[in-house]
Amino acid sequence: MCFQPGFVVFIMREALQGLERLHEMNFLHSDMKPGNIMLDRLGTVRLVDFGRAVMIGEHQSFLLGSPLYMAPEGHRRQPPDMRSDLYSLGLVALELLRGEPLTSDKRMSEAALLDLKLSLQPRLQDLLPTYVLANRKLVSIISRFLDPDPARRYATARDAEVGDDGLLVIDKQLVHANLDTEYERDLADYLAKLLDERTQRVDVSLLQTS
Repeated sequence: MCFQPGFVVFIMREALQGLERLHEMNFLHSDMKPGNIMLDRLGTVRLVDFGRAVMIGEHQSFLLGSPLYMAPEGHRRQPPDMRSDLYSLGLVALELLRGEPLTSDKRMSEAALLDLKLSLQPRLQDLLPTYVLANRKLVSIISRFLDPDPARRYATARDAEVGDDGLLVIDKQLVHANLDTEYERDLADYLAKLLDERTQRVDVSLLQTS
């Protein structure tokens, strides 16, 4: 199931605020993926599972994160930084917008995953739904998240959220087009259907299969 851009932008902006606070404390999340982005019954977005969080600049002798959502530099065993978390969040956004993971092949090798990620930017026109492609600014923002070169991504979570070229621009577009409440209605419907009464939370990874 694909999700409306406004809903995805809402999830991303909330997640970026969480990453901003984490990065300010000098930590990387290191495992951004749908299962680690949670919604409670009030619609609050929370980042969870900090078991792989590491200090920025800390030397690592083991692989960080889930391979499917890992930034290219992780596959190359290069030191991660804040922009690595942003790449992983970009993959989550792509998955929500297109309604399916980057690949369904759970046995794909690291080398094949890296090749797939290196080819993402020029393939966004083929991967995203037509109604998403109609918003060239949103496609440009997603492309920047998914740039294989960290130097060309957003420098910080704050830049990606509220910078001059960040996701705030899309929210302003929605307000101008009188579409800014669309995702809020969708969110209320999803929560009503998918709320786990035991935990009182909704896992974003469950949304794509509903």
